[in-house]
Amino acid sequence: MRGLLPVALFRFALAVFPASSALAQVPPANIPPLPKASGAKTPLLAAWTQFVNTTGFGKQAVRAIQARFVVMGDLTDCDGYAARSPAAQEVEASLRGHLQGFNPANGKGFTVTVCTANLPETWDEVRLENASAGLLTVYPSYKEAILPGPAIMSRKPPSGVVMADTGCRGKYGNPGSRFYQDCRTDWPFPQIIAEAVSDDPAFVLHVGDYHYFFEDDDSYWHQDDGRDRFEYWLQEFLIPAQPLLMKASWVLGRGNHERCEPHRWFGEGWHVLFSGISLDGANGSLLRPCYDPDPSGNDWVVPSWAVDFGSKGDPWRVVVIDSNQPADDRNGFLQAAALTEAHEGNSLWLSHYPPVKMIYYKPEPDYGNAGIKADAADAMDCEAPYACRPRIVFTGHQHLYQRITWKDQAAAESLPQIVIAGHGGTRVDPNGLPGYAHGANANPSISCTQTFPGTLPGSGASFGFGAGEEAVLRTSSQNGYVAIQRNRQAPGDIGWVVTPKWIGTPPAFPNASVACDGKPIP
Repeated sequence: MRGLLPVALFRFALAVFPASSALAQVPPANIPPLPKASGAKTPLLAAWTQFVNTTGFGKQAVRAIQARFVVMGDLTDCDGYAARSPAAQEVEASLRGHLQGFNPANGKGFTVTVCTANLPETWDEVRLENASAGLLTVYPSYKEAILPGPAIMSRKPPSGVVMADTGCRGKYGNPGSRFYQDCRTDWPFPQIIAEAVSDDPAFVLHVGDYHYFFEDDDSYWHQDDGRDRFEYWLQEFLIPAQPLLMKASWVLGRGNHERCEPHRWFGEGWHVLFSGISLDGANGSLLRPCYDPDPSGNDWVVPSWAVDFGSKGDPWRVVVIDSNQPADDRNGFLQAAALTEAHEGNSLWLSHYPPVKMIYYKPEPDYGNAGIKADAADAMDCEAPYACRPRIVFTGHQHLYQRITWKDQAAAESLPQIVIAGHGGTRVDPNGLPGYAHGANANPSISCTQTFPGTLPGSGASFGFGAGEEAVLRTSSQNGYVAIQRNRQAPGDIGWVVTPKWIGTPPAFPNASVACDGKPIP
């Protein structure tokens, strides 16, 4: 449980020692001037609607949607704030948690309060209001705080947007480094958001990695709370994503950058803003995720959960797997298989780490994390086609686009298609396919075929997911996102039309003259 004394000391340090504190040592965020005062009329700092799990693992999911919003100030509750429908129905907001920030304009620390409201399924619009100030606006656009309601899902065509790895690395090292990205001139995420808004999606699936800011600059790693600060969440996600956050409801998955490792990653911010698990502690206190003990005993790993988007005539399900740590993912995959089996197929899975891939960041091909490959293969080991397996697994982690489609029909029924949508804004990596092409000779896009081996090169361990199967890989190192449209007659019996979208000229995906590993095609 979070004690009062450490919190008081932390806030004292923010107020009194900003120039020398760990918070002041990190490079300042590039954000518009924050509202100068807190109070009923102060614009919200962010607002969105998101799907959450309300029934627990292994049970029939419901289409539960919450409105969440961020208020300037350290509030003890969210009294006075409410979500209201056009018919004047009202749901009072409740307190979810707090986050700390550092204002680059005045060099002072500040606290924000995250509030939430459970929305009735019949609402098609949500207005965020304050009892004394009326309808609120949202910084920095100052648009009225009007969000999509749950009923929009049943009125729009079942189409959505998938994205991952959307954050910006920052200018670390030299401009030719993999870790160097100028967030002002070389970060396409705001443009990706604008393009996705024009698609008019009913929902958005984010597969993790929102926050990268200087993630490999060792000089800043060793300061607790030096990185997971609210102004960076504004800079890297909440501000650029605002047009789409206020357009559609989101499923907000977790990536490895949202881990709970002190000094390094951004798990506390993700949990307070986006996680579906409760932060209520004993005697009315709030838990500080990633720092206080997890009362569920899961070490702040979220059990796999599902949300049902479909209708009685066309049921389908999204299962969300918390694979932020490969060593902790086994239960997540097994739980996902159980949730899929309970739904009798027609599922999509979100997992930040892909069960299988093929890229050349190094001289040898990288097929994916061995543990994840084995865990995914075990979880999907069921006899009937799709009984415990999804039709598609959407993933991220690799900073490129790759789609893996199985050539054999039996394999296609046993193994879902894999779509890596890690081209969402972070500086893309060269895929190096086919063979060992690197640098200027690397192919920005390629289509090639590959038979995955039975054992992993080097270790000799069982290959796991996809062993011995032939697949077509379409790979591109170009930023964009993925649009999906429900179609029960879609090729491959996957139930969805999957369309990659691109910033700039669409890639050509030329057919390689050799296999994906560079070997001659028989």
